[in-house]
Amino acid sequence: MGAFARGALRRRILRDARGLTPSIELPWSPPFGDELDAALVDLVADVLVLQADVVDARTWHDDGARRRVRVVDASTSIAERADALALRATARALREIAASVRAWEALAPQR
Repeated sequence: MGAFARGALRRRILRDARGLTPSIELPWSPPFGDELDAALVDLVADVLVLQADVVDARTWHDDGARRRVRVVDASTSIAERADALALRATARALREIAASVRAWEALAPQR
């Protein structure tokens, strides 16, 4: 995703978290009047990009191996960042995504 699109996504997340537009449902809300941590906003943006890659049909076609590698790498990297922010459930879910994609890839020769 280009830098311009990532910046727009980050701005949208900040707007949504502040209640200006309810288009993205976040599992948390910041304390009233507090600013969101930039690292958390970046993490949420990266998770949304990862979700888009996971649901993209091109990822699961026979020629989508590079996209699947990118999903595994991204989910592992984001999980480490989630651990650093003490978001254990998020990190666990991201690691499960990576493990599922690896398992699916291992079954590819049998399909």
